[in-house]
Amino acid sequence: MRFRYAAYEVDPSPTVPSGVLYRPEVTIDVIGPRRIETIQALVDTGSDETVFPASLANAIGVRLDHASAGQASAVGGHTVQLIPGSVTLQIAEGERMYRWQTIVGFLEVEQPEDEVALLGYAGFLEFFRATFDSESHELELTANDRFPLAND
Repeated sequence: MRFRYAAYEVDPSPTVPSGVLYRPEVTIDVIGPRRIETIQALVDTGSDETVFPASLANAIGVRLDHASAGQASAVGGHTVQLIPGSVTLQIAEGERMYRWQTIVGFLEVEQPEDEVALLGYAGFLEFFRATFDSESHELELTANDRFPLAND
């Protein structure tokens, strides 16, 4: 499956003089007991965890396991509390589709603009061979041998 990077306008800087950044984002369905939400999420090779906003868990009816919440390191050495929840994830391109159940971390934030959706190693990248092509601004994902065979 191939996914086009998303283009973002930023303030020009010495490292980004064009003022345009390209980020490897994937449109992904996050499936809970109540409903499905389709979101854009950044594929982040530097993230150990797959992280979604807690507001998404509430919207799709995912029961969060507050008793198993744990600390995770964020950018700059900050720590955040991730609350685990079980979801089904699905990505598709044309006729091809991958669907699997996994546990992800949900992050509670005070401001909606602080919400993030990161597809990290646990729950996402561990199941794929990923090729990032910065020249064509495309991400190619192919299921690897770790991909769960028993799909929903």
